Amino acid sequence: MTAKRTRLVVAALIVIAAAAAAACGGSPAGPSINLAGAWSGALTFVTAGVTVTDSVTATLSQSGSSVTGGWTSAGGTTGQLTLTAAADITGTTTISQTTITGQVCSGSTSVSGTATSSRLELSLGALTATGSCPWATNQQMVLTR
Repeated sequence: MTAKRTRLVVAALIVIAAAAAAACGGSPAGPSINLAGAWSGALTFVTAGVTVTDSVTATLSQSGSSVTGGWTSAGGTTGQLTLTAAADITGTTTISQTTITGQVCSGSTSVSGTATSSRLELSLGALTATGSCPWATNQQMVLTR
């Protein structure tokens, strides 16, 4: 290979590498979904074979792709959400509920689902029963704004 041809091949490789780097972007893009703000909707779960729906509100804050915030149901159940902003959302939630006998039951579980800037559909993972704190199954939270 001649020196001139070698320089052309090297120059072409540099151009290709520069184009590939530009296509990938120099810095990661921020989240495309803004989940910060006030949300309302429903918490649905199954207990003793009966499907129950309870209204719920949440207030979320967002920094980059990290989303955190609290939620409360009309029935008194409360919790904290920690999510990653994305169309396919994952994270965790804590949950706290006072029984009719006054015992406070609390736990944490995984959360997964889908998100848009105006709708969150979340499935809560199974919660382990502790003492006299049985948890409902099939917990779903749907929030809109």
